[in-house]
Amino acid sequence: MKKVNDTKRILIISIILILISALLILYREYKIRKLDKNRVELFNITNSGAKATDINAYINATYIEGPIASYKNKDKYGFYVIFDGNVQYLAYMKNSDVKKINRFLIDNPDKTKKIVGETKMLPSDIANYGKEFVKNWLDTNHHHEEIIENHSHDITDEEFYQYFGYIYLDTTISAFKTLTIVIYIFSILGIMLFFDWIYNNLLLKIM
Repeated sequence: MKKVNDTKRILIISIILILISALLILYREYKIRKLDKNRVELFNITNSGAKATDINAYINATYIEGPIASYKNKDKYGFYVIFDGNVQYLAYMKNSDVKKINRFLIDNPDKTKKIVGETKMLPSDIANYGKEFVKNWLDTNHHHEEIIENHSHDITDEEFYQYFGYIYLDTTISAFKTLTIVIYIFSILGIMLFFDWIYNNLLLKIM
């Protein structure tokens, strides 16, 4: 009798865990949709010269260049220049994601790719790499000469921030990371208990 009660208890617990996981997934999707709805276009921040950080923002990318810099201990990530038409931004992205996005943009030249993340203050050393990129880019393309005095491609800090603003978009931050971990734990436990119940109550009887 005790064994029967134990197996029923295992089945009930597994079903409860799976149901909780399903509800948490629905809740997470609701929060993600709400977050996406309230995202701000990065141009509205950088164009005003604001230094607002930790704001959920997005870029409608038409092309990505780089990486122009990366952290030594994070070789899978880099700082990239994202183009939205004639406007440029800096973003911290996963290298493999950039390859996929650029492949999509090359195959679909009439479309853009929405890139989302949080705004962070641009470190001075990354800004220096950005200045070098702008110089090389202007040497090649000769765009936006009007904002550079005497048509010199060696730009100042002030001129650099006219291009990129004071912030960058960090796309590596995972929204609702803790909630996702909880969902995984509940789901795995629920599924394991459910298969344990199947094994002990169905398969063993057949065998």
